[in-house]
Amino acid sequence: MKLKALAIALTIAAALAAAPIAPASAHGWHRGGHGGLVLGLFAGAATALVVGAATIAAAPFEAVAAATQPVYAPPPPAYVPAPVAYAPAPAYYAPVTPV
Repeated sequence: MKLKALAIALTIAAALAAAPIAPASAHGWHRGGHGGLVLGLFAGAATALVVGAATIAAAPFEAVAAATQPVYAPPPPAYVPAPVAYAPAPAYYAPVTPV
């Protein structure tokens, strides 16, 4: 029991230690001097071109990898004949006898 409480306490302590101390804020980052809208649009377009080129360059490797992997199929269903009759439900309690 003490080990479980210690593990929970250490987990909570690690989570609090890993949490950021300062609040997330972007104030002042996008206020001029960083390119603004025009540079942001060019950066987005350049990123799209790089990602598109990487996708096209990786496509042949992905096709070869997909073609060389084995195909796993589920096993065929086993034939199990239906039971002839079901057993009666068990009696969990003995019948009450008057005293």
